[in-house]
Amino acid sequence: MYFMGREQSPLKSEHWKVIDEIVINTAKKVLVGRRFLHLFGPLGPQTQTIFADVVEEAESKKAVRRYYPLKQIYEDFKLSWNDLEYILSGTGPYDFSQVARATLECAKKEDEFIFWGCKELGLEGILTATGTNRLKKGNWNEGETAYSEIVKGIELLLRKGYIGKLVLILSPDIYVQLSRINQMAGVLELERISKLVDNNIFKTPVLGEGKAVLVCAEFSNIDLTIGQDMVVTYMGNDKLDHEFRIIETIVLRIKNKDSIVIFE
Repeated sequence: MYFMGREQSPLKSEHWKVIDEIVINTAKKVLVGRRFLHLFGPLGPQTQTIFADVVEEAESKKAVRRYYPLKQIYEDFKLSWNDLEYILSGTGPYDFSQVARATLECAKKEDEFIFWGCKELGLEGILTATGTNRLKKGNWNEGETAYSEIVKGIELLLRKGYIGKLVLILSPDIYVQLSRINQMAGVLELERISKLVDNNIFKTPVLGEGKAVLVCAEFSNIDLTIGQDMVVTYMGNDKLDHEFRIIETIVLRIKNKDSIVIFE
């Protein structure tokens, strides 16, 4: 693809192969949203908008067609001229830590977008969408509170007809709170709760603190649309250094906001 600019890069194909593997392996380790969301695409870098039939009124279940722009997410990094000379000389293996760090930042931005949306583009995230179910959260650090409240959330979704893949996403502090022994059951509270959602429990720091969200993650309710998947492009040289960009285009399509329960 022309926009990637790799033909203008001094790097050889074997170097690009190493870089691509680092990006893929690093992203897989840290991305959370992609672990439970249905992925639609990649549709290609030319895709700028996508439609979705959105149920805006839970009671009527009437779908309205909406069009969404894909958001461009990226992170830049540089290779200095002498690093590049070392790579091209073939003297020995090169530590592409810059690539891994940039990938980590790009992955973090993706998950932030999935959960918090983008005000500038008018795009909602899982936590910011209007029309979701919101339940008051008690003290999950003691007793049966967390278990019973999550059961209520599941009951709410089932009562509304949401049957399928249930996913629970926790902020790190809540995850730690639930990693305690339930004295009555003799197992971790997290283990008991995990069975309620078929082990679909995830944790991510992008939620902040004290947050938990339950989602019926069937593709008819929500998905992540990918235009251009995460890839490294060459931007050219800045004086003696060479600039690269990790880039992707995505949009979260919440087709049924009523399939989300936020504990707050």
